[in-house]
This record gives sequence, structure tokens and C-alpha cells, in this order.
Amino acid sequence: MRHDTSDPAIRERVRAGLAAVEQEMVGFLRGLVNIPTENPPGREYERCADYLGGWLERLGYHVEYPTIPPDQLDTLAPHGMGLPRVSVLAVRPGSRPRPVLHYNGHYDVVPAGNGWTVDPFGGEIRDGRIYGRGVSDMKGGIAAAIYAVEALRRAGFTLTGTVEHSLVPDEESTGNRNAGTGFLVEQGYISPTTTSAWATAGPSRAPSRRSDGRPTARCPSAASTRSRRWRWPWPPSNASSSRACASGAPASTLFPRARRGRA
Repeated sequence: MRHDTSDPAIRERVRAGLAAVEQEMVGFLRGLVNIPTENPPGREYERCADYLGGWLERLGYHVEYPTIPPDQLDTLAPHGMGLPRVSVLAVRPGSRPRPVLHYNGHYDVVPAGNGWTVDPFGGEIRDGRIYGRGVSDMKGGIAAAIYAVEALRRAGFTLTGTVEHSLVPDEESTGNRNAGTGFLVEQGYISPTTTSAWATAGPSRAPSRRSDGRPTARCPSAASTRSRRWRWPWPPSNASSSRACASGAPASTLFPRARRGRA
């Protein structure tokens, strides 16, 4: 079913859903920032995957953990010191199997370095803003993607198709072949034959793509306070637009804003 997001009643339902998940989403993000997934070399990956997978299971997703075989670590993660590489693949069926909307995000962060005035892995909230390594790139984006879908569910919308999340390591040290998204593509977890539309909520203005290569959306800048409309055939698509939270972005603006037009 398609919903006209210019309808005040629909917009109010979306706002109610967003309000219902706000504190939970902020808590999820803070817990994610607390895990120091610095890459290189790729620390705390298993702990982070367990945190993400457990949370998604509680939200009703079916979860699996694609893991790099030990004999491929030197090839796919040459800077990883032999540490494990594990992704999280979460699937939530809708009222029918297709279309399939696939959100992709990475949970690794660059090393924190020096010069912080707060604990880089503390997830501190100060004056309504969240601070920490990865709040922008891209743990905030992961939170936004997951809770855009959850907000709609709690607002009483039924998703027509399937929602997937792939949460991967090693984006910060990636190559053409890698232990994160590249491995999932090679193994067929992400494929034009199974994925109708793909999106990421990272801090970039690069367009997202349909599985046939056509652009479907423009991802917002992490520093932007505006959300942008996703353009795949997914009801209600623009109500589920998600945005990344910038480091220091107001916690109250982690949510999408429904834009006028038909979803």
C-alpha cells in the first residue's frame, strides 16, 4: 500500500513513530560507539557484531554472521593482524518477499588518535549532542537506517517487502576485494538477483543505487540538518528516509523528515 506523505494524518503517524523510538535509538547508538572498533587493525569486531546482531534480533530480524575463513584473512584483511572479520546480515520479511530494500553500513572506525576533549568511545551526550569516534562515520548512519524502519513499524505501517541490513567491517581499509561488503557480494548475500534497491546512510553525497545501477537516492552529508528523499519503489519510501548523525549533531535531529509527495 502506498501512502501520501502530504496527508497530515500520515505525517502525524510518522512523527509519533519517531518520538516512540528516539530514546531507544540514542541508547543504541551510544552503546555502539562504546565499542572501540578501530581499523586498522580491526579490534573488537566480534563484540560489535554480537551487539548489533542481538539488538536486531530483539527488533524481529533474522540474523546471521558471515565470517571470513581464517585461510582468507591474509588476502582480504592484510592489515588485520589475523584478527577475526565478521559481518552481520539481518533480514526482516514484510507482507511479501519482494521488493527487497537493502541497507548497508560499516561498523569499523579509524583509530581515535589524540587531541580529544572527551572520551572518543564514551558516547557522551552534552547539550543534546552525541560525541564520539564513529558517530558520523558511520555508526550514526547504522542507527538511523535501523530506526527509520523501526519508527514506521511502531507507527503502524506494514512494510510491503523485505528489509535487509548488512553491517560490515573493514570499510576504512577496503580494496576491490575486502572482508566486508566485497565478501558479501562475492558470496551472493548482496546480488542484483535478490536485492531490489540498496542504500547507505553514511556521511557522503554519493548517490545510492538500484541493483540495476541506476541512482535511487542521494545520501545526506553528515553535517547537514536536512534529510533527502529516497527514490525507490518502496511504500512509504520518503517517510523512511534516514540520515546519518554527525559528531555533535543534535540527538533530536537523528530522524528523517517526511517530504511532500507520494511515497
